[in-house]
Amino acid sequence: MRFFFTLALLAGLAFGAPSLPSVERRDAIMEFDKFFIGSLAPYNGNFVRFSVKPTPGASFTTCMLRDWDGGRIIPTYGRTVCSNDGENATNSITWSLQPMGTGWHFSCWWAFTSHGAVLSEVHLGPEKFANVTLPAHQGGGWLMEYVGDHYFNLTARTV
Repeated sequence: MRFFFTLALLAGLAFGAPSLPSVERRDAIMEFDKFFIGSLAPYNGNFVRFSVKPTPGASFTTCMLRDWDGGRIIPTYGRTVCSNDGENATNSITWSLQPMGTGWHFSCWWAFTSHGAVLSEVHLGPEKFANVTLPAHQGGGWLMEYVGDHYFNLTARTV
């Protein structure tokens, strides 16, 4: 009888035990601010500039590149180390901007260890770019410029 009572008590505890609360999975987010891409007037180069916060607790890091060899159309930039116009390189953050379809594909990586990184990426469609006409005192003609959102968040995934 004692064995039966113990077995019944243990079974009741096992089957009636409260379940552990489920853990909500949250995707990592990269925050981007002051996001600008364009050509420099009059046709003497291109630039990419943005600030990125790779994790919610981090501070913003500015990434800027001026390409003096460019023309009116934004060129392809392969994976590039984040730096503030060649100074203060932040090797843990890299980015790329490449033509894809009718728009551009922007990617940003943050290496949180030597073996792990998170990647945020977005396709910037043709509606996010405009050909801007220059006034005569700037040489006339036109150049290409990003006209999309300058502040946005992107989901990040581990790569």
